[in-house]
Amino acid sequence: MLRHILILTIFLLVCNVGQSQIDINYKLEAGISFSQLPRSYLSTNSRNDKIKEITTPLPGPLLGFHGQLTARKCYQFTIGLQYQMTGKCYHYHRDGNDLLYSANYTSDTWENLSFHKLCIPLTIGYNFKTHKINPTIFIGLRPNFILTGRYYYKYKFDHDNNTKDLTREQNFDLFDPNQNAKHFNNQFLLGFSVSTGTHLEFVLNFILGQGISFEKYIGPSPFIIFLNNDFSISIKYKIGQPEKGVPTTGKKLAALNNVYKKLPR
Repeated sequence: MLRHILILTIFLLVCNVGQSQIDINYKLEAGISFSQLPRSYLSTNSRNDKIKEITTPLPGPLLGFHGQLTARKCYQFTIGLQYQMTGKCYHYHRDGNDLLYSANYTSDTWENLSFHKLCIPLTIGYNFKTHKINPTIFIGLRPNFILTGRYYYKYKFDHDNNTKDLTREQNFDLFDPNQNAKHFNNQFLLGFSVSTGTHLEFVLNFILGQGISFEKYIGPSPFIIFLNNDFSISIKYKIGQPEKGVPTTGKKLAALNNVYKKLPR
Protein backbone atom coordinates (compact mmCIF):
# COMPACT_ATOMS: atom_id res chain seq x y z
CA MET A 1 0.00 0.00 0.00
CA LEU A 2 2.82 2.42 0.94
CA ARG A 3 4.57 1.68 -2.35
CA HIS A 4 1.47 2.59 -4.39
CA ILE A 5 0.97 5.83 -2.44
CA LEU A 6 4.59 6.82 -3.01
CA ILE A 7 4.39 6.09 -6.75
CA LEU A 8 1.19 8.16 -7.01
CA THR A 9 2.83 11.04 -5.12
CA ILE A 10 5.83 11.04 -7.45
CA PHE A 11 3.53 11.00 -10.49
CA LEU A 12 1.45 13.95 -9.27
CA LEU A 13 4.51 16.01 -8.40
CA VAL A 14 6.18 15.33 -11.74
CA CYS A 15 2.99 16.34 -13.57
CA ASN A 16 3.15 19.66 -11.73
CA VAL A 17 6.73 20.28 -12.84
CA GLY A 18 5.53 21.52 -16.22
CA GLN A 19 4.36 24.71 -14.55
CA SER A 20 7.80 25.51 -13.09
CA GLN A 21 11.33 26.45 -14.00
CA ILE A 22 13.36 23.23 -13.96
CA ASP A 23 17.05 22.35 -13.77
CA ILE A 24 18.47 18.98 -14.87
CA ASN A 25 21.88 17.72 -13.79
CA TYR A 26 23.80 14.47 -13.54
CA LYS A 27 25.89 13.11 -10.68
CA LEU A 28 28.49 10.42 -10.07
CA GLU A 29 28.43 8.65 -6.69
CA ALA A 30 31.02 6.76 -4.66
CA GLY A 31 30.65 5.53 -1.10
CA ILE A 32 30.47 2.65 1.33
CA SER A 33 27.49 0.64 2.57
CA PHE A 34 26.77 -2.01 5.19
CA SER A 35 23.73 -4.11 5.98
CA GLN A 36 23.47 -3.71 9.77
CA LEU A 37 25.21 -2.49 12.88
CA PRO A 38 27.64 -4.84 14.70
CA ARG A 39 26.10 -6.94 17.46
CA SER A 40 27.62 -9.06 20.21
CA TYR A 41 25.96 -11.32 22.83
CA LEU A 42 27.47 -13.07 25.86
CA SER A 43 25.55 -15.72 27.82
CA THR A 44 25.93 -18.71 30.11
CA ASN A 45 23.65 -21.75 29.99
CA SER A 46 22.51 -24.10 32.76
CA ARG A 47 25.65 -26.25 32.33
CA ASN A 48 27.86 -23.19 32.85
CA ASP A 49 28.92 -23.18 29.20
CA LYS A 50 30.07 -19.74 28.08
CA ILE A 51 28.60 -18.63 24.74
CA LYS A 52 29.56 -15.67 22.60
CA GLU A 53 27.80 -14.59 19.37
CA ILE A 54 29.11 -11.85 17.10
CA THR A 55 27.41 -10.49 13.99
CA THR A 56 29.30 -7.95 11.91
CA PRO A 57 28.36 -6.30 8.60
CA LEU A 58 30.37 -6.84 5.46
CA PRO A 59 31.23 -3.30 4.29
CA GLY A 60 31.15 -2.95 0.53
CA PRO A 61 31.61 -0.32 -2.17
CA LEU A 62 28.69 1.72 -3.49
CA LEU A 63 29.02 3.20 -7.00
CA GLY A 64 26.30 5.06 -8.85
CA PHE A 65 25.14 7.43 -11.57
CA HIS A 66 22.11 9.70 -11.03
CA GLY A 67 19.96 12.07 -13.02
CA GLN A 68 18.27 14.81 -10.99
CA LEU A 69 15.49 17.21 -11.91
CA THR A 70 14.96 20.26 -9.68
CA ALA A 71 11.67 22.17 -9.85
CA ARG A 72 10.89 25.53 -8.26
CA LYS A 73 14.46 25.51 -6.89
CA CYS A 74 13.52 23.19 -4.00
CA TYR A 75 11.70 20.04 -5.21
CA GLN A 76 14.07 17.30 -6.39
CA PHE A 77 13.24 14.17 -8.40
CA THR A 78 16.05 11.66 -8.83
CA ILE A 79 16.53 8.37 -10.64
CA GLY A 80 19.80 6.44 -10.50
CA LEU A 81 21.64 3.20 -11.11
CA GLN A 82 23.87 1.81 -8.34
CA TYR A 83 26.21 -1.13 -7.92
CA GLN A 84 26.57 -2.42 -4.36
CA MET A 85 28.24 -5.23 -2.46
CA THR A 86 26.72 -6.20 0.87
CA GLY A 87 26.53 -9.06 3.36
CA LYS A 88 27.24 -10.12 6.92
CA CYS A 89 29.56 -12.31 9.00
CA TYR A 90 28.38 -14.42 11.97
CA HIS A 91 30.56 -16.20 14.56
CA TYR A 92 29.29 -18.47 17.34
CA HIS A 93 31.79 -19.58 20.00
CA ARG A 94 31.13 -21.92 22.91
CA ASP A 95 33.38 -23.03 25.79
CA GLY A 96 31.67 -26.12 27.14
CA ASN A 97 31.93 -28.86 29.75
CA ASP A 98 31.48 -32.51 28.75
CA LEU A 99 30.10 -33.95 31.98
CA LEU A 100 29.97 -37.49 30.57
CA TYR A 101 33.73 -37.63 29.93
CA SER A 102 34.77 -35.04 32.52
CA ALA A 103 36.39 -32.97 29.78
CA ASN A 104 36.25 -29.56 28.19
CA TYR A 105 35.57 -28.60 24.61
CA THR A 106 35.17 -25.58 22.36
CA SER A 107 32.92 -25.25 19.33
CA ASP A 108 32.94 -22.53 16.69
CA THR A 109 30.54 -21.79 13.86
CA TRP A 110 31.25 -19.27 11.11
CA GLU A 111 28.65 -18.16 8.57
CA ASN A 112 29.39 -15.53 5.93
CA LEU A 113 26.96 -14.09 3.38
CA SER A 114 27.94 -11.84 0.49
CA PHE A 115 25.85 -10.34 -2.32
CA HIS A 116 26.46 -8.22 -5.41
CA LYS A 117 23.46 -6.27 -6.65
CA LEU A 118 22.21 -3.51 -8.93
CA CYS A 119 19.77 -0.94 -7.52
CA ILE A 120 17.55 1.71 -9.11
CA PRO A 121 16.75 4.41 -6.51
CA LEU A 122 13.71 6.61 -7.27
CA THR A 123 13.40 9.50 -4.84
CA ILE A 124 11.59 12.77 -4.21
CA GLY A 125 13.13 15.37 -1.93
CA TYR A 126 12.92 18.89 -0.61
CA ASN A 127 15.91 21.21 -0.53
CA PHE A 128 16.19 23.85 2.21
CA LYS A 129 18.06 26.79 0.74
CA THR A 130 20.51 28.46 3.14
CA HIS A 131 23.44 30.83 2.75
CA LYS A 132 26.31 28.34 3.17
CA ILE A 133 24.96 24.78 2.88
CA ASN A 134 21.90 23.27 1.24
CA PRO A 135 20.42 20.35 3.23
CA THR A 136 17.92 18.03 1.53
CA ILE A 137 15.65 15.32 2.91
CA PHE A 138 14.19 12.68 0.58
CA ILE A 139 12.26 9.42 0.46
CA GLY A 140 11.80 6.84 -2.25
CA LEU A 141 11.80 3.32 -3.61
CA ARG A 142 14.88 1.24 -4.39
CA PRO A 143 14.23 -1.86 -6.51
CA ASN A 144 17.08 -4.41 -6.29
CA PHE A 145 18.34 -7.04 -8.69
CA ILE A 146 20.72 -9.40 -6.87
CA LEU A 147 23.39 -10.52 -9.32
CA THR A 148 25.18 -13.12 -7.17
CA GLY A 149 25.07 -14.48 -3.64
CA ARG A 150 27.60 -16.67 -1.80
CA TYR A 151 27.30 -18.58 1.46
CA TYR A 152 30.26 -19.86 3.48
CA TYR A 153 29.85 -22.18 6.47
CA LYS A 154 32.45 -23.71 8.79
CA TYR A 155 31.99 -25.72 11.99
CA LYS A 156 34.85 -26.76 14.26
CA PHE A 157 34.56 -28.91 17.39
CA ASP A 158 37.71 -29.23 19.54
CA HIS A 159 37.54 -31.75 22.42
CA ASP A 160 40.09 -32.76 25.07
CA ASN A 161 39.66 -36.23 23.60
CA ASN A 162 41.11 -35.78 20.10
CA THR A 163 39.03 -38.65 18.70
CA LYS A 164 35.95 -36.44 19.08
CA ASP A 165 37.31 -33.49 17.12
CA LEU A 166 35.25 -32.53 14.10
CA THR A 167 35.48 -29.99 11.27
CA ARG A 168 32.92 -29.31 8.54
CA GLU A 169 33.08 -26.68 5.83
CA GLN A 170 30.99 -25.71 2.82
CA ASN A 171 30.85 -22.86 0.31
CA PHE A 172 28.10 -22.57 -2.33
CA ASP A 173 26.10 -20.31 -4.63
CA LEU A 174 22.83 -19.11 -3.09
CA PHE A 175 21.23 -18.80 -6.54
CA ASP A 176 22.07 -22.22 -7.93
CA PRO A 177 19.24 -24.16 -9.67
CA ASN A 178 18.41 -26.05 -6.45
CA GLN A 179 17.49 -22.85 -4.64
CA ASN A 180 14.07 -21.27 -4.89
CA ALA A 181 15.43 -17.75 -4.36
CA LYS A 182 14.26 -14.53 -5.99
CA HIS A 183 16.69 -12.11 -7.59
CA PHE A 184 14.30 -9.14 -7.30
CA ASN A 185 13.68 -7.31 -4.04
CA ASN A 186 12.26 -3.89 -3.13
CA GLN A 187 13.51 -1.45 -0.55
CA PHE A 188 12.21 1.81 0.91
CA LEU A 189 14.69 4.56 1.65
CA LEU A 190 14.94 7.70 3.75
CA GLY A 191 17.90 9.97 3.17
CA PHE A 192 19.58 13.20 4.08
CA SER A 193 22.16 15.13 2.07
CA VAL A 194 24.16 18.33 2.32
CA SER A 195 25.51 20.23 -0.68
CA THR A 196 28.58 22.41 -0.35
CA GLY A 197 29.62 24.58 -3.26
CA THR A 198 28.30 23.78 -6.71
CA HIS A 199 29.50 20.22 -7.30
CA LEU A 200 29.85 18.18 -4.08
CA GLU A 201 27.05 16.54 -2.13
CA PHE A 202 27.39 14.36 1.00
CA VAL A 203 24.64 11.72 1.32
CA LEU A 204 23.42 9.52 4.18
CA ASN A 205 20.82 6.79 3.45
CA PHE A 206 18.74 4.54 5.71
CA ILE A 207 17.25 1.74 3.60
CA LEU A 208 14.76 -0.94 4.70
CA GLY A 209 14.04 -4.09 2.73
CA GLN A 210 12.35 -7.46 2.98
CA GLY A 211 14.00 -10.55 4.41
CA ILE A 212 15.41 -12.99 1.86
CA SER A 213 15.39 -16.70 2.74
CA PHE A 214 17.47 -19.50 1.23
CA GLU A 215 17.49 -23.24 1.87
CA LYS A 216 20.64 -24.39 3.61
CA TYR A 217 22.51 -27.65 3.04
CA ILE A 218 24.41 -27.69 6.32
CA GLY A 219 24.16 -26.32 9.83
CA PRO A 220 21.61 -26.37 12.66
CA SER A 221 18.94 -24.33 10.85
CA PRO A 222 17.28 -25.42 7.57
CA PHE A 223 17.14 -21.83 6.24
CA ILE A 224 19.40 -18.83 5.77
CA ILE A 225 17.64 -15.52 6.33
CA PHE A 226 19.22 -12.25 5.24
CA LEU A 227 17.59 -8.93 6.15
CA ASN A 228 18.03 -6.77 3.06
CA ASN A 229 18.62 -3.51 4.94
CA ASP A 230 21.32 -1.02 4.00
CA PHE A 231 23.00 1.98 5.53
CA SER A 232 25.21 4.00 3.23
CA ILE A 233 27.47 7.04 3.28
CA SER A 234 28.51 8.47 -0.06
CA ILE A 235 29.68 11.52 -1.99
CA LYS A 236 28.03 12.71 -5.20
CA TYR A 237 29.81 14.86 -7.75
CA LYS A 238 27.80 16.99 -10.16
CA ILE A 239 28.94 16.70 -13.77
CA GLY A 240 29.10 20.01 -15.65
CA GLN A 241 26.51 22.75 -15.26
CA PRO A 242 22.74 22.23 -14.88
CA GLU A 243 20.63 22.33 -18.01
CA LYS A 244 17.97 24.99 -17.78
CA GLY A 245 14.40 24.01 -18.47
CA VAL A 246 11.60 25.81 -20.23
CA PRO A 247 10.58 29.19 -18.69
CA THR A 248 7.46 29.28 -16.62
CA THR A 249 4.09 30.21 -18.07
CA GLY A 250 4.19 33.51 -16.16
CA LYS A 251 7.50 34.51 -17.73
CA LYS A 252 6.18 33.61 -21.17
CA LEU A 253 3.16 35.86 -20.68
CA ALA A 254 5.34 38.71 -19.43
CA ALA A 255 7.58 38.42 -22.50
CA LEU A 256 4.58 38.42 -24.84
CA ASN A 257 3.16 41.47 -23.07
CA ASN A 258 6.43 43.39 -23.58
CA VAL A 259 6.39 42.53 -27.29
CA TYR A 260 2.77 43.65 -27.54
CA LYS A 261 3.59 47.01 -25.92
CA LYS A 262 6.28 47.67 -28.54
CA LEU A 263 3.96 47.07 -31.48
CA PRO A 264 2.94 50.25 -33.41
CA ARG A 265 -0.47 51.60 -32.58
